[in-house]
Amino acid sequence: MKIINAKVFDTQTKCFDSRTVFTNKTQFSDISSDDIVIDLKGKFIVPGFIDMHLHGACGADFLDANLDSLSKIATFLAKNGVTSFTPASMTVSKEELICAFSNAKNFKCSENESSFEGIYVEGPFISENKAGAQKIECILKPDEKFIDDLDAASGGLVRTVVIAPELDGAMDFIKKYKSRYNLSLGHSSCDYKTALESMDLGVSELTHSFNAMPPINHRAPGPVLAAFDSGNVYAELICDGTHIHDAVIRMMFNLFTDRLIMISDSMMAAGLEDGEYALGGQAVFVKDHVARLKDGTIAGSVSTLYDCFIHTVKTAKVKIEDALIACTKSPAVKLGIFDKVGSIDLSKRADFIVLNDDLSINSVCLRGKFIS
Repeated sequence: MKIINAKVFDTQTKCFDSRTVFTNKTQFSDISSDDIVIDLKGKFIVPGFIDMHLHGACGADFLDANLDSLSKIATFLAKNGVTSFTPASMTVSKEELICAFSNAKNFKCSENESSFEGIYVEGPFISENKAGAQKIECILKPDEKFIDDLDAASGGLVRTVVIAPELDGAMDFIKKYKSRYNLSLGHSSCDYKTALESMDLGVSELTHSFNAMPPINHRAPGPVLAAFDSGNVYAELICDGTHIHDAVIRMMFNLFTDRLIMISDSMMAAGLEDGEYALGGQAVFVKDHVARLKDGTIAGSVSTLYDCFIHTVKTAKVKIEDALIACTKSPAVKLGIFDKVGSIDLSKRADFIVLNDDLSINSVCLRGKFIS
């Protein structure tokens, strides 16, 4: 396929260049593998988005532990510009997690489904004080056999593990697994000093920054500024207009620049109407585009990553180039898959979104084929 008259986003220069894009079957190439020519008449081409932290969409959840649910999620994501994803678990029983992880091992994405790139383990190694929408009764101290069993059940698909570093045994866990997984500080009550210590030992990410962790205080800077000071820790951010104030979104982009990762943290109500749903075995009530537990606790989001991108650019007034890096290159780098996705470069997977001048999605190309 030969695509002409396109404004193509370059993740290295963070600029849009007018150039021709070629695909050879499923990859970007320097020559077309067929006679197809597409004239985009000045529209934008950006890399396919990568959502590394979400729970579900369109009535399905990763913990449903069936292939149909994963297929529904992957199809929904692809239509909405997310071409790669790592779904997240919740703090539930080990038996439930084993079922979901075993199911994931058997999932193979079809032609119109987003590429499944691994599993994000959110809990059970978290603080009871910052449980959020997680089940307190299923919280555990860091347990090596527990995570080894989950990874074995999934066939080695675990990519990210959330941990509260103040828990007994957490620092030893971090030292042991720092080279094997992305270790992400989350659902934690830890202070700046403890956070920085955990980052020196191997924690390299913040799980949905500010949510389920101490805030920034001028005398108690907390884990977010520990991550900034560390110099190499990436920060996730839910930019849906509910979880984070727009001023804080702007601040985080200024602080972390290319270490900022936008996530949706979407639950099964994404793409559906207001009503009652579930997340991690708990009832969730969605009203006016906000998901909450019965006690009012925010429980994930009902936004897509593309929705978050639009909010970040049009409402929070972040530069489009910075927002695109946070949806493409940064998550790809953190997941260790930037060699195959996250930019429009030769030999990488031909995943991209065509955007209109108003930034609405015109079409999505998945592994070299247009699906919308």
